[in-house]
Amino acid sequence: MASLDLGVRIAATSSGAGDFVSFGPVTGYRDLSASMNGKTYRYRAESPDLTQWEYGSGQVSGGNTIARASVKYSSTGAKVNFAVAPQVAISIDPDDVLQFDDAMSLTAAQQARGRSNLNAAPFDALAASGLQVNGAMEVSQENGAAARTTSGYVVDGWQILSTGTMGFSAAQVADAPSGFTNSIKVAITTAAAALGSGDYLIIAQPIEGFRTSRLGFGMAAAQPISIGFWTKVHRAGTYSGSVRNSASTRSYSFTFTQDVADAWEYKTVTLPGDTSGAWTGNTNGVGLWLSFAIACGTTFAGAAGAWASANYLAATGTTNGAGTLGDVFQITGVVVLPGTEVPAAARSALAMRSYDVELRLCERYLQFATTTTIGVYLNGAGQTLYLSKSLLTEMRAGPTASQFTAPSYSNCSVTIGGTTVRDLRLDLTATAAGATYAIGGVYKLDARL
Repeated sequence: MASLDLGVRIAATSSGAGDFVSFGPVTGYRDLSASMNGKTYRYRAESPDLTQWEYGSGQVSGGNTIARASVKYSSTGAKVNFAVAPQVAISIDPDDVLQFDDAMSLTAAQQARGRSNLNAAPFDALAASGLQVNGAMEVSQENGAAARTTSGYVVDGWQILSTGTMGFSAAQVADAPSGFTNSIKVAITTAAAALGSGDYLIIAQPIEGFRTSRLGFGMAAAQPISIGFWTKVHRAGTYSGSVRNSASTRSYSFTFTQDVADAWEYKTVTLPGDTSGAWTGNTNGVGLWLSFAIACGTTFAGAAGAWASANYLAATGTTNGAGTLGDVFQITGVVVLPGTEVPAAARSALAMRSYDVELRLCERYLQFATTTTIGVYLNGAGQTLYLSKSLLTEMRAGPTASQFTAPSYSNCSVTIGGTTVRDLRLDLTATAAGATYAIGGVYKLDARL
């Protein structure tokens, strides 16, 4: 097989019987010897009658010598003792070039060099494109590290949802793989060894349409998404999850395997875009649901690896992670990216947005407003001072407001007068003429999906 000429042809001036092949420029070909010194090249050497040949690699030195580091193929299976000085050409091996149609196993250093040479950003630079909110489970405005034992939000963005007889305790914990700080930990407190057909226990996030509409789901040009995440599960086995539309009429179940019990493992899955069904567009409604199943009965489980016109939360055959007392399921580092690629495990933490950025995203759905001291003289009972407080972040929709911590006040009552996506109105109403004041007070503003 002829070698691929790179503009330099090398003619040997010695037999190449040892570990060196000497060469010199051939008339008609550009001499690159000086720039080649110190670099390793693939070469092919062959005798004029083609009975002796070898294909290997070596480093150029001295301007006209290749030190034969290794021989990949040859007519003898080893370095050849050429009877006649061979013809030598620098050549390209498929392993030396970036492939477009075959998978490659590149080292981290090779990947970094390839990105640098192509002027391409690493995939962890796509952090801002992540569809998920609070993927590192760091933001927990409402609960902190307190556990919950009923369905609802555990940390910002992530819910625990269940039906059936299993009991659980779900909380943010300071246990995570390298590069992360927190995870959601679900511990089974009442086992459900036999699941009812409609039973399930899942960790789920509704993702807003403004974040997902770029995928074009429901249209012919729907784009794929790739999901990366870390799990630590007490019971090794095959687990699963799903992506669903807002109406739960379209779903895609996927599987992943916990290979070693009680160890952090990185998982990735890629889903094709859904070209069918009704999907929420560029609005503030639920664009899609992402869920991870700890346990799921047959009603809400379906075949993995294909879109279905059904409400599936898991894949058929998923392990019952709530089957025994003491079962534990942990998850963190969830990234959902448009396209077919996610960062490798070693760089997965770099795909997470920083805490301060994530907190602002979370405040679009939930935030706590703290009032300052209010002091005023009102002329009579029933007179009201209206106080408007700007919110930290514009919210997804007009929030539901409730008093989280009561203020201290005198000669008045303090009530919530109304809310918008940008502000909270408090009404301070005098009980009698005279000085009135209110100090502090924290108000919960909830616009979660």
